[in-house]
Amino acid sequence: MQDKAFISYKVDIKTINASIDEFEKLPFKDQKRFLIETLDKNMLYVPYSEIDDVDYSISDEDKKLNHKFYGGKA
Repeated sequence: MQDKAFISYKVDIKTINASIDEFEKLPFKDQKRFLIETLDKNMLYVPYSEIDDVDYSISDEDKKLNHKFYGGKA
């Protein structure tokens, strides 16, 4: 998750990694809730202006659909 997700700037990853034993002892439901809370909610979508950025790995089909929807190049 650290390599692929957009973690909130408010989260100190070093502290989380140092407490991994405590995290693993949590029930799955609480682990899931914790991980969701660490995400940067502003990056739950990719801005239209960024869909061609290779870092986001947007499929050609999704790009085509977005271009049609927003009236850009198809």
